[in-house]
Amino acid sequence: MANVYVQCPTDAPSPRARDWYRVRYIFLWLLPITAGIAFLVLLPWGIYAAVPHDSDLHPHGNHGEQASAMIIIALVCFFFVLWMSGSAQQLRFRSGMGFFGGIGGESTDAAPITVAAIKAAVQQFRVMGVVPTVVGGAWSNVLRMESAAGPRLHMRRMKGPVPGLDLTWYAGTECMEVNNALRKLKSPMQLINVPSYGGVTLGAWVATQGHGMTGRAFAHGPITVKAKVLDMRTGIETDDGPEKLLDKFGKGSERAAQYVILFVTVAESPTLVPDAKVLRQGRWITTVEDAKWVNRKEAQVAVMFVGGSNTLALTWQPYIGDDISGGGWLMDIGILMFAVLGWGLGDPRGQGRDRTERLSKVPAFFHFYLSPVYIWFFMLLRAMNPEFYTSDLDLTPELTLKLTTELQDIYSRYTGRCELRFTGKLTYFDLFALSPGAYREVLRVLATNGVKKVAQHPGKYQLRAEEFACAGLDLVTVYDVAR
Repeated sequence: MANVYVQCPTDAPSPRARDWYRVRYIFLWLLPITAGIAFLVLLPWGIYAAVPHDSDLHPHGNHGEQASAMIIIALVCFFFVLWMSGSAQQLRFRSGMGFFGGIGGESTDAAPITVAAIKAAVQQFRVMGVVPTVVGGAWSNVLRMESAAGPRLHMRRMKGPVPGLDLTWYAGTECMEVNNALRKLKSPMQLINVPSYGGVTLGAWVATQGHGMTGRAFAHGPITVKAKVLDMRTGIETDDGPEKLLDKFGKGSERAAQYVILFVTVAESPTLVPDAKVLRQGRWITTVEDAKWVNRKEAQVAVMFVGGSNTLALTWQPYIGDDISGGGWLMDIGILMFAVLGWGLGDPRGQGRDRTERLSKVPAFFHFYLSPVYIWFFMLLRAMNPEFYTSDLDLTPELTLKLTTELQDIYSRYTGRCELRFTGKLTYFDLFALSPGAYREVLRVLATNGVKKVAQHPGKYQLRAEEFACAGLDLVTVYDVAR
């Protein structure tokens, strides 16, 4: 397939004011990166200068004053890097608090530690005539490359289980913490539709309609839990199920901005399943039979990663029998590289490549720590991670093969990969790209395969409506495609 994108006549500058988020993040994290390099250079140099030694430039001896200065500067650099790496400071940088506000924070923000404190803070904001921006881990700000508008209501301190309520956690609790707690129950359980990165908070997971990785064994919508929600405009609290949560958070950012999730109950979620033994298998998608295999209902979890030369399919299904320990750590590294970059893996199918493991391994399979240095390079390269939902595709084995073949052709010409998932009537296209040409061609592939309406994942990189119109697609809300 040739490059098909033509400059659309309706293309126009974004109506949103230019956000210097990338510039701020790159500049601010140059400081600790530079300090870290200075520490690594100055400390050994200072130690060497402090130890008596021979030199062509001076008699046997040391450089006491110079050594002291270098060691002191090295230690200052070390503690500066340590401080900048603190969780609170990193959160400020991720949320985009002004040019230097990320270093010290901003006085207009609130970070309550109790539900009563949240209500008091919201009441104070109402008196001021503003609705605060709710911030969890601020990972959406990283992916969207845009700042959280102030004042902000930080939920990072609202963590842990809610006393007296079964399988209920405060909204600031990370998804990984919840699954760790579920694994320790008398009858171990797991949530398998949580985000691929476990550092996302429960509140953000619900508010951005996170869906995670499931398969044909499930037919649920994007939201599968219940939550206590506070309307910040009226002060009214409600106990909401999946449909009401989709109504509040799935109809666009303006409506969603007036609500804050206080805590989340996972007890009745259809994706809360026993932490049983599962069989992990993989294969390249090259035939209709391969596509039929990845779409089978026996698989609790199924996911496809489309790269430039291959499409990797991974499935996990319940398993009873002797343990199998195929693959090894080299295959795990290869799978991780392919999942992130779309290359770097040998044939995943064949004797000795299957593996049995607990289901709890699956939600954590693609977790890797998103360090500030990783994010710094993410920003420097302007890596884009948009994601689209649609309910217009009947993902048959034949269509699965056709889509993956056409997407593979796109990524043979553009750096990146597409993660393809499905649950019930919804199909998800999770893109990683360094060039706008990649996602523009993906949109056109969707249109030529019968897609009419598309929703964007609200927590990821946001494309302008003109991009969808150019491809002949209607950009709608998650509510429109999920209900």
